[in-house]
Amino acid sequence: MPLARDHQERYCQICARRLVTLRERPPSVPAEFWDHPPIRAAAADHHMGRLIAAYRTHPAHGIPISQEIVGSWALKSQSQICRIETGPAELNLGLLRFWARLLGVPAHLLWFVDPDSHGRSNGDRHDSAARAVMAVAVPAGLERNATSAPPGTSAEEELALRQEHVATAETEVVELLAGAWLTQLNNLTGMADVISWPVLNQLAAQQIRSLEELWRRRPELEAGVAVADARWSEFMSWICANGGFPGSEGWLERAHRRAEQARDPVLEAYVVMRRSQHAVDSGDAMTAVSLSRRALKNHDLIPPKTKSLCLTRLSEGLALAGSDESLTILATAQSLADEPLRAPDDEMARHCDARYIDAARARCLYLLGEHREARARFEELLSVGQPSEVIDVGMWTAYLAECRMVDHPEQSAADGLRALDIAHRTGSTRIVKALAPVAVVLRPSRGSAVVDTFLTRYRASVMGAMPVSTPWT
Repeated sequence: MPLARDHQERYCQICARRLVTLRERPPSVPAEFWDHPPIRAAAADHHMGRLIAAYRTHPAHGIPISQEIVGSWALKSQSQICRIETGPAELNLGLLRFWARLLGVPAHLLWFVDPDSHGRSNGDRHDSAARAVMAVAVPAGLERNATSAPPGTSAEEELALRQEHVATAETEVVELLAGAWLTQLNNLTGMADVISWPVLNQLAAQQIRSLEELWRRRPELEAGVAVADARWSEFMSWICANGGFPGSEGWLERAHRRAEQARDPVLEAYVVMRRSQHAVDSGDAMTAVSLSRRALKNHDLIPPKTKSLCLTRLSEGLALAGSDESLTILATAQSLADEPLRAPDDEMARHCDARYIDAARARCLYLLGEHREARARFEELLSVGQPSEVIDVGMWTAYLAECRMVDHPEQSAADGLRALDIAHRTGSTRIVKALAPVAVVLRPSRGSAVVDTFLTRYRASVMGAMPVSTPWT
């Protein structure tokens, strides 16, 4: 809006109010907004950065939205937004999902799988990275009183009516309660690549304290609270494992207890599968096989992708033990992973896709002594420029370094440096731990510049002189 000559402010009052609102959250836009040619071109090119640029410069905004304001939505600086827009296409699946949800990009424009995108309207998204995790209020139904009986109802009829109402209300409350907290969990999980591990840990712990308080106040809501608590506890174990915090196994044990209390066989199978994964990571074949078989005890009740994950852990445990049965079981896991995601309770396992199973097969081949074939499979996985979870890519790169460490020490060290770089960017200590065998085997090759550099950086990350969350300088 034109300003009067004597107006001292940069913006008129209308524009100033709009600017304040814009700094808080992305604006609501109509459906036809997404038909803008630059947006469709960016989506066709699979370039989220250019899509962000097309979004903020869309004519519908009147005045283009600055990179600084877009950065405020995602807790990023103006220069970071500039690099995202002008740099190479983003392949980190977590970040792609984050931006799609933040801007409300409709499902038909996405070139990657985002379970939350189906049927999403522009209002169903994170208002900003800072607002996406908020305290979950107890649903209104929790405080609702039973309805009054109509006039003239007998005492027996009134009692029956109240009992029926209470039973219905409790069922609705359990569903609302679990749904509310699980929505928050999905929001937080979607920002795992944006928020640092310490902040993520703090936010998740805050939600669990709220759940505990509600459980103390309303013990009759055990079913809904137990489901939400189990999921959040499993998420806390993942945070601890990747962020280097103590207590990962303890959180998984808690998640297992809560899943049993909730009488949820799918959730219980998933949590036991995660405990099996911990055993695989630590090289404990006996525990890995035992837990993965335990996860499959109710296999008829487990949906395809969750069952595929359980079979994958069993396969890895058997490979650790040197059993060729591992690859046969993995073939079954592959067929289950290829099935479309149908059951809502299979959402936890949505990351189990063809590439995930391919990586597991390469790892099993390595553990079975087929190092060359394992190396070729990891090289193929990492050469395909498809969106992937960035921590998965870091783990695959560490495993590739392990495949090469005996015959090609310098290439192994270069792979190790790439894995450490991903560990630095994500703050993942799990990637650093996966490089331990590589560091041990490469020590006799000291004297090579790349090997020495890798060993120095690896030692620094382990010893804490240079934490993985600090840039390599």
